[in-house]
Amino acid sequence: MTIFVHHVRNVLLRLPLSPRMKTLIDHPAGPLTIFFWCPFVKWMITFANIKDFKRPVENVSLNQQIAIFATGAIWTRYCMVITPVNYSLMAVNATMGATGFYQICRKVKFYQQGGVDTAPAAPAPAEEKAQ
Repeated sequence: MTIFVHHVRNVLLRLPLSPRMKTLIDHPAGPLTIFFWCPFVKWMITFANIKDFKRPVENVSLNQQIAIFATGAIWTRYCMVITPVNYSLMAVNATMGATGFYQICRKVKFYQQGGVDTAPAAPAPAEEKAQ
């Protein structure tokens, strides 16, 4: 814990707060630690992925969704073996993995029904154009 955060923690614990609030502030995964803020930021990624449920499936990136699914699956397990066990991070990672899996299923179904991505193809290298 940095000196500044340690000072803020001590000031907050001296305030006339309820015992529950003091327990939260002093918790190893409380709001003065990375264990608290990491899930908060990851929820933004997850909400963006949920918002993408309304996007046309041909505009959804399969590689991105595989990465989101893998991140969610791997880090959900990791959250259970670190100390302190971080249930809020586990919840966001499980949700992130589930949203990625859903998007992957949408994309696979789209391909099975004969769909083709509408994204522009990469330009051919100069060597192929010359031949």
